Amino acid sequence: MRKNLLILFSLMFMTFIAAAAFAADAANPEANKLNVNTASAEELAKVPGITPEIAKAIVAYREEMGDIQNLDELTEVKGISKELLGKLKEFISTDAIAGSECTC
Repeated sequence: MRKNLLILFSLMFMTFIAAAAFAADAANPEANKLNVNTASAEELAKVPGITPEIAKAIVAYREEMGDIQNLDELTEVKGISKELLGKLKEFISTDAIAGSECTC
């Protein structure tokens, strides 16, 4: 009986933890998106619509211009049209890193 209660308590606790994690993700949809300011070219190339060439161009743009401040700025990257950007917004985010503004 005691063992059954312990198992039941453990299952209830794990359910509570899972529900809390799900609620946190639902409250912050950006949490599951790839940050274009920290992602490598390899990570970016895994995003639907981003080819390896576009991924390298994003990283090169970021290295030259500093962190991308908003997603619309990505249309400055060769190969990213407004149409493609609209599709990418589901998968990517921009969390600029403090102090990484353009130094050009």
